[in-house]
Amino acid sequence: GIFDTCFNAGILVFKPSKQVYNELIDTWKEMTNAIGCPHDQRVLWYYFAFQGRWNPLPYAYNVWRLSFYPLKGIWSPLVRSYKIDESLYYPMKAYHFAGFGVIRKPWEVKTRPSRLESSKFTGPLLKREDTISLWWQMFYEAIDEFELNDWWKTTKVYKNT
Repeated sequence: GIFDTCFNAGILVFKPSKQVYNELIDTWKEMTNAIGCPHDQRVLWYYFAFQGRWNPLPYAYNVWRLSFYPLKGIWSPLVRSYKIDESLYYPMKAYHFAGFGVIRKPWEVKTRPSRLESSKFTGPLLKREDTISLWWQMFYEAIDEFELNDWWKTTKVYKNT
């Protein structure tokens, strides 16, 4: 769900071990035999959540881009119908660019904002496009902070936009 604390493999922290690895592989094999090749979300959900081996994070750690109404740039009717308090998502800790192929992710857009354009974004996040601006702003800051400009210029994303 969007506002419940459902299991989501988009943000997952666990303590790895050989035993957990083997059990995950066994779970994947069992599920593959039963339903065909499952995606990672389903395997991880079955292993961790279905077995009661997880602690949900607050919604602020998994804010969905689908929380924004795609055409009008306002909170979706779903958000309004639930009368969601902004304390659920503010201050936002992690933003989940959920969805496959429906809406482009920031690194997939044909035209990205320049460093100067993205540095001018000061918020707030009112529409989906604002999350793209914020993502690029933070990405450029990380590139500079960790001195990754040489690496960045070799990537497909840099070359294709």
